[in-house]
Amino acid sequence: MKYGRLTVVIAGITSLVFLVHSQDDNSVTVDPAISEMENAMDTPVASVQNLTGSWHLELMNGVNINLSLSQSSIMVVGHGNVTSGNASQEATANGSYSGNVLKMNVVPVGGKERYSLSLDLSGQTPAKTYSIFSNDTLTSYGTVRRVSYSTGL
Repeated sequence: MKYGRLTVVIAGITSLVFLVHSQDDNSVTVDPAISEMENAMDTPVASVQNLTGSWHLELMNGVNINLSLSQSSIMVVGHGNVTSGNASQEATANGSYSGNVLKMNVVPVGGKERYSLSLDLSGQTPAKTYSIFSNDTLTSYGTVRRVSYSTGL
């Protein structure tokens, strides 16, 4: 009985090995996730862009954010203002840049809101989103309609 189960297990494993490693055209079956990972490792990483400069962002909710940013390695800091309608507040910004994505928090001085921005700057159907938090509670989110900047200040 013991040897019978062992024989069945060995036969099952052998069948799986042949099923995975051989096909009619003698090619090896590779998991698509592994192929994608190997391709990503072969793709060169883009160099960090110079993000120092003047930035203007228009959010879907009508809010405009104007910032003067400075970059040191992957860290980004700055100041500017957040404008909604006729009301404008001074604001500070801080965040990081990695893999063509700028992630940054913009906080109006003395305000309770925090604008959390994620800006894909790759140029390939970029995803630019924001979330607004008040007292650390998500109150709104959406798409950044427009981003314009001039670098090298």
